[in-house]
Amino acid sequence: MVACREGEPVCSDEASNPEGPFCFIYSTLFRRLRFRLPFTPFERTLLTEVNVAPAQLHPNSWAFVRAFVILCCNLGLTPSVYVFLYFFEVKDLGKKLWVNFNGVARRVLLTLFQQSYKGFKKNFFKVHRNRREPFLLDGFPLYWTENPNLQRARSLEDLSPQERGVCELLFGLSAPLNTLELLKREFSPEDLKTYIGTPLFLCLLLYPILSCILVLFTYTNMGFNNDKKKKLVDLLAKRRAAGTGTSLSTPLTPSTLVAAAFQPTNPTPCR
Repeated sequence: MVACREGEPVCSDEASNPEGPFCFIYSTLFRRLRFRLPFTPFERTLLTEVNVAPAQLHPNSWAFVRAFVILCCNLGLTPSVYVFLYFFEVKDLGKKLWVNFNGVARRVLLTLFQQSYKGFKKNFFKVHRNRREPFLLDGFPLYWTENPNLQRARSLEDLSPQERGVCELLFGLSAPLNTLELLKREFSPEDLKTYIGTPLFLCLLLYPILSCILVLFTYTNMGFNNDKKKKLVDLLAKRRAAGTGTSLSTPLTPSTLVAAAFQPTNPTPCR
């Protein structure tokens, strides 16, 4: 990461700068949003989905990304681009230069980091790959694009069963979470848990239990022919996809299914 030359525009690319692959990042991301390199797989995929370079995404939108990752990581959930785009969308840019994520009406998950984000435009770094991180710049647009992808709000039907479950859990919050407060509590799991509140954590606890009840009800109301047993295997496979580690070779008994519901998932690291 190096300082840029005086007068170097943030939208320049290799055609005007023969220093090899690089991208620009606003310094405010490091100072105020605690952004860190390298980019996570979630961040790379999101930039690719929207078709924007890192500096083309407005800092307020980067704050949404950071807060979403912090929330998911501390709940043991894998950040998903489709789940993120269930709560956020990219509308017509109009005359705006920077791409902004907007909260979807009636699905507001996070508050705006700052109402008027000023003073960031002239301060940015140039990031090059190096020997320690040869893949640092792989997997996302490096330079300012002319055709960002407008993103309509995803519906639940666009998502996988596991992603729908995550959306329903996050949607269970009684009020939008404060983005700034999430950023402040990134490295304080207990403080973060207290801030998020009890309702969501009760949902996280009850979700596998309720799923197990559904499977048990199905089990007790079906016979033992092969066709119906296959349906039960499929249900168990869905439970496994939702986060349990139960093997499909485990004998299919009610006690097995109860155990499946209570197997803990491993927390997803933020980095």
